[in-house]
Amino acid sequence: MNGRAKAQHVSSGGQLKTAVEQPKFKADPSHRKRVFARAISNLASAPKKASRVTKGLAAHLKYCYGACVKRNRHLTAEELSIKVYNILDHICGLHDNCDKAWCYNAKAKEMDKVYTAPKEHRIDKVKDPETYLQLKKSLTNMLHWSRCPTVTIPLIPKQMNA
Repeated sequence: MNGRAKAQHVSSGGQLKTAVEQPKFKADPSHRKRVFARAISNLASAPKKASRVTKGLAAHLKYCYGACVKRNRHLTAEELSIKVYNILDHICGLHDNCDKAWCYNAKAKEMDKVYTAPKEHRIDKVKDPETYLQLKKSLTNMLHWSRCPTVTIPLIPKQMNA
């Protein structure tokens, strides 16, 4: 028995739990971050004609997405999608809905200071709508993927020849 199982065994008076509660948060934020980062880094490594996402912007988006998912994994899918879409506003320079835990601009505004993000961490939604739409599509695909329920397909034994 490992330490955790032993602790459960002792704390439950020698009885192991027969049922495990359903988790109240989304599974493995690290995995979701890696999947999203792969999609964004593919945009960053694409030719300039296909995508203007830089490697610096891709790294920044990976950080923002990971921080958002990890801090908000307890929210419903709809609430989480609002938080994730706020990342697009963040890289466009709109910090009204940013979380102060990960947005330097929101922290600076709270302390009455000015923070200017590096140019590679920003895009202009008006001047570069193609990049904005590519990033929005990647976020939308990631949110759709994370909402899909796990489907369990029962195994059907092969029919024996009679």
